[in-house]
Amino acid sequence: MLKSAVYSILAASLVNAGTIPLGKLSDIDKIGTQTEIFPFLGGSGPYYSFPGDYGISRDLPESCEMKQVQMVGRHGER
Repeated sequence: MLKSAVYSILAASLVNAGTIPLGKLSDIDKIGTQTEIFPFLGGSGPYYSFPGDYGISRDLPESCEMKQVQMVGRHGER
């Protein structure tokens, strides 16, 4: 019983995972090249804005007011 419940939950989560925009398939050949390398460096590169929006609007709702902005900076030793 528990095993089938776990499998059901995993299967349901896989259905939702397909809705995340993954970019263009034509970009797959750029991995390992110097063409637009920053998006593929992950945490080792500078900030790069992902072209997909995950279906979330960037605009504030009319009832909201921005009071504070938190900036995140990274540093590291190389």
